[in-house]
Amino acid sequence: QLEPPGTLRLLLCCAKSPHKYERLQQIEEGGKTIEDPQGHHHSPGSRELFLTTSEAGDDVMNDSEVTLWNGIINEIVMLGTTTWASMPMTLCLAWYGFIWYLYIFVALKLCVVALLQLAIRHKITSILMEVRPKSPELMANAGVADVASQPQAELGAMFMLTFRALKECVVFVLGMLEAVDPDTDAMTPGNAQQSLDNAAGLRFRESWADVPVVGPVIAFLGLPGVLSIGLLTITIWQIRVLMTKWSNALESLHAHRRPILYGNFNQMADCSSLLLLASYCKHMWLALDVEASRFGGMRVTAYWARVPEMVFQAWFTVSVLELIADQDPSIMVPVLCSIIASIVASLKSFFELAWIVRPLGLWYSKLNHSPWYASSHFVYTLVLMVFHFLFLLCIGLRLAGVWACESHEFELRSLSCSDRYGIAGQQS
Repeated sequence: QLEPPGTLRLLLCCAKSPHKYERLQQIEEGGKTIEDPQGHHHSPGSRELFLTTSEAGDDVMNDSEVTLWNGIINEIVMLGTTTWASMPMTLCLAWYGFIWYLYIFVALKLCVVALLQLAIRHKITSILMEVRPKSPELMANAGVADVASQPQAELGAMFMLTFRALKECVVFVLGMLEAVDPDTDAMTPGNAQQSLDNAAGLRFRESWADVPVVGPVIAFLGLPGVLSIGLLTITIWQIRVLMTKWSNALESLHAHRRPILYGNFNQMADCSSLLLLASYCKHMWLALDVEASRFGGMRVTAYWARVPEMVFQAWFTVSVLELIADQDPSIMVPVLCSIIASIVASLKSFFELAWIVRPLGLWYSKLNHSPWYASSHFVYTLVLMVFHFLFLLCIGLRLAGVWACESHEFELRSLSCSDRYGIAGQQS
């Protein structure tokens, strides 16, 4: 807060309660430049705010700290790309029908990735304890006293404790489904290859043959080929998003912009489906970004990266389910699991953003010092949300048609069940 000429008063509030650090400093402006405790010079009347204490989350980092954080950035990128690099193995095992090997591989991969995330979290904690032992971002992940260990005799306190435990269970289950969704999507092309016979493949090709522009290409590739090419294309897109955030993280590191650096940690881990690490980095970021902490932060980067995957894979996985709906239930189970994981992850991502869309717009306005509609990032997110919502409705109608329609196919053009293959299906 700026006072009249002659005094510059700086109030630093860089964390949420109870770890709130405040420091008030008065600097008398004379006729020459002002040197702050970090050695930076400011001309009189410039009215420039600068941070003076490490406890308040200042942006000043020494060379050794920059080197440490640069190592963390590289480890997040390497772990993120490793999770995508394992997808061809998942696809091949599913394609050739090695089901038990497939499930063992996916389970081992998830366990190893989880352990590596915990190792990076531990390394980040060690860095903070070395360079900023009393920082709000370290305190934010230190945890608070367990409610159960405190004397609570009131019924309301017990109810809140039970509610909190149930909430944590639900969040854990949703997080697990979101974490496993990329692997179930990688299985789907192989599941389609194993479960579709020649008649089902011909039915799919004929349904796309008359669609303008993309129809002939999709008909030529077939359903397993479309799912494989789509998986490859979307993976390249997601890696590109990660590389963009990698560049942003390096820029914020060299600019000594600590809150933005922590935010980039969070977004890099989030768009790579490293949810354990993303949650930890999110607490670090929100400990210094008071404005974002008011609405709990956001997952815009992960949303941009994953909406194409969730929409594309869910759409064509429903096509697989339509074509195998009359087959043995054991063949349908892997496809159903993939659909459930995709839809749950899709709904979770959509409503997480929809719930905070208004404060998110205000946050972008303050960040860019302009109206929300002038922010290309926010406008692009809104357009993507509309696109996502419409596709969710369409996928829901098609999924309902699998059970409601005798042909297991709901036509969106006529908003009715398709009878195009009903007779053929009965004859077969």
